[in-house]
Amino acid sequence: MQQLYYILLFCVSASEFVIGYYLLFHTILDWGSLTLFDKSAVLMGVVLPSLLLTINRGLTFFSDLIFLFVVVIDCLLVYFIKKKEFWFIASYVWLFFTVVALTDICIAFLSMAIFEKNFIELIYYRSASLWQIIVYIASRAVVLISCKYFIKNGWEINEEYTGAFLMIDVILFLVLKRYQRLIVKMSLGEIYMDGLNGGFSLLTAVVVVMLFMVLVMKNQIMQKEKRFLELHVQMTEQSYLIQHQNLEVNHQLVHDMKHHLLFLRKLVEEKDIEQIEDYLDEIEKEYVETDEVTWTGNRFLDFILNQKKKKAEDNGIQMSIKAEIVPKWNLTENEMSVMFGNLLDNAIEACEKVNKGNKWICLSVKKRAGIILIEIGNSCGIFPDVQQDRIISSKQNRQLHGYGLKSVKRIVERQKGCIEWRVLQHEFYINISFFDSDRWKEGEECVNRKL
Repeated sequence: MQQLYYILLFCVSASEFVIGYYLLFHTILDWGSLTLFDKSAVLMGVVLPSLLLTINRGLTFFSDLIFLFVVVIDCLLVYFIKKKEFWFIASYVWLFFTVVALTDICIAFLSMAIFEKNFIELIYYRSASLWQIIVYIASRAVVLISCKYFIKNGWEINEEYTGAFLMIDVILFLVLKRYQRLIVKMSLGEIYMDGLNGGFSLLTAVVVVMLFMVLVMKNQIMQKEKRFLELHVQMTEQSYLIQHQNLEVNHQLVHDMKHHLLFLRKLVEEKDIEQIEDYLDEIEKEYVETDEVTWTGNRFLDFILNQKKKKAEDNGIQMSIKAEIVPKWNLTENEMSVMFGNLLDNAIEACEKVNKGNKWICLSVKKRAGIILIEIGNSCGIFPDVQQDRIISSKQNRQLHGYGLKSVKRIVERQKGCIEWRVLQHEFYINISFFDSDRWKEGEECVNRKL
């Protein structure tokens, strides 16, 4: 029976490390990139500390010294595999083992409420009983479920959280020390044995600290997203300036060409063929062929549409534009560049992933009763992942993508418009609607009158 107990205790101790590496390999480590030596080191990092914990837990439920030893060994092992970001790894590993220890103590408090005076014999000190195994199993079940929930939500853990993790580690370790002393005093009869209140107070303290950690992490995520969004807007503004300059240069060339044609007509009337040939050779270097089409009557928007249409066709994508004349928009040129540039670039990138079938983009711009209706449809090879009314990026680095659509959404919301999308089989459509400049002014005047 004693041998069976130690076998089960070893399995329980090993499961603690298995859950830890399960979390690590879903967040900061990559199992596929490990060498055979690294994988062997991971295996030894599970077996040897598990043996040490098995021996120790056969004597006492929890030991500060063994806890710190296991944390240090695991930190060094993970750092040996990753070979960088030591303090981030140390804070992350320390946090995991601290949460496991706190869960053990919390469930031990609750078992104290059940076993009362028999607690020290059955659970805490030289118990060698299946009840102690059950407490450990319950604790690891809670930790495993928490890890799965954490991974499912897809939080990206990186070195930016090092400071937050270290701060939470210190707080939780102090909480651990406080309640470890409390459970020892209760077990020895130095203070009244009240496991129920002790367990719930510990649970409350842990939940408060973990909620604080979540708020800190979410704040960092929001700050990071804000920085990315600001950077994206700056890059778009720079692109807009370049486009605007190109547009002005293009119109300047067309203007100059009119003068060239007048001069050539004069040379034709004079029948000076030699000078005509010399002049044509001279202006040929600076003449740029333009293939501009008027789609909406808005010069800047038409320039963007012509540019994106050429880009699509250069990539073997058929792009059709059906637009009514809408010369006046409430959007600024910068907002036009951001909205249509991002949407059409996304459509082109989606079409490039189509391996079989036609690659196409269809843009429609209509005006009905003072409302501008925009629809962009495109073929797509990969079915977009839509979760909670959000399109999840399929690109490898999601941190650097997705901000284009967010910028478009911000512009539409600023114009008090609507944006919707629908996903069909191998097709994606996005619809945008908002008032034109005249209806916008009428709406503003109406609101002001009511105020």
